[in-house]
Amino acid sequence: MAKNFTPFIAITLFSLFCWSAAAAPSSSVPVMLSGLSTQEATSLLGGEALIREIKTHTALTLSGFDDEAMKIKKEIAALSPNYITEVIALIPYRDSANQIGKLATVLSDLDSYVGIPYWSAQMQKTYDLFDKMTITVKKQIPGGTYLESVQHMKPFEDYKASYEYRMSNDALIFHSTNLSHLVYKGIRSVAPKGMHWYLYVFRNESNLVYYAVGAVKAFDMMGLIRERLKVSFIGRVDAFFKHMFAQLEE
Repeated sequence: MAKNFTPFIAITLFSLFCWSAAAAPSSSVPVMLSGLSTQEATSLLGGEALIREIKTHTALTLSGFDDEAMKIKKEIAALSPNYITEVIALIPYRDSANQIGKLATVLSDLDSYVGIPYWSAQMQKTYDLFDKMTITVKKQIPGGTYLESVQHMKPFEDYKASYEYRMSNDALIFHSTNLSHLVYKGIRSVAPKGMHWYLYVFRNESNLVYYAVGAVKAFDMMGLIRERLKVSFIGRVDAFFKHMFAQLEE
């Protein structure tokens, strides 16, 4: 499988989504995940999905247990992001359900991204995560699909992005990055390839491990718009990966 995606404040701070997986049967956290607190581990094993805001790439939960994981860790380290968020869950593996195949189908359908609900904590209102998605490139690659698009995601101006997924029978890797600046109120807040979203889903015994991370290196005007950007990026990682997570539960 090929080796190959915003955002934050406390290493151990986490929130429990109101969405959850069916109770995971494992009695211990997979060795591929490290650094969880006792409370986080208990919640994860109890079927909850975690969102963790972390301060530095060295605190990533994903261990470098294989080439795919190492690539994610190295690319985030090279980015030196100032916002990082992880989404982690364990989903019971169902042999006949084609869970990974269904997830790959949704990930490659960029048009379906329009309308993904996003809750704006600042505005106390639900918006579409993306309200515009125009595909400009779509091509097959070994084990998956590569796409490029012009899209709109409030509060930023239109920007270009790439999406890529590759899969095998028991694993999927997904990566997205911006190909042009993210501009906020006339300010170039994120340079091209300054925002990355990754998703790595792989089987571990009777579970699928769902590991997602959003990382962004943003210009926040020396902290003047840091809180606005932080909330914005965290909310978008939450919304996108919450939506994709649901595909594995169906």
